[in-house]
Amino acid sequence: MPKHADGPAAGRMGFGYEQAKAAGAPFIAPRSGTEINEEIREATAARQLRALIEKDVNFGPKIGAMLKQGRSAQEILAELAPMARP
Repeated sequence: MPKHADGPAAGRMGFGYEQAKAAGAPFIAPRSGTEINEEIREATAARQLRALIEKDVNFGPKIGAMLKQGRSAQEILAELAPMARP
C-alpha cells in the first residue's frame, strides 16, 4: 500500500469542536471537579451498600425502601453504617 505524501492524518475528516459547532451541535459544559467528586462518592457508597447486602441480606428490603424514597446511597450508608457494625 503506497504511503501518501501528506501523512496518515491527511485523509481524516474533521469532527472536532469547530465542526460540531458549525453543524449546530449544542454546547455541553464540562463537569466541574465538585460534580465529579460527588459522583465518585456516590458510586463508592453504592458499592459499600451492595457489599452490606451481600454480608447480611436482611438489609436488602430496608435499603430498597430507602432508595424508592429518593434517598442517595451516601445518606443510606450513613444511617445504616452504625447498625451494620458487629
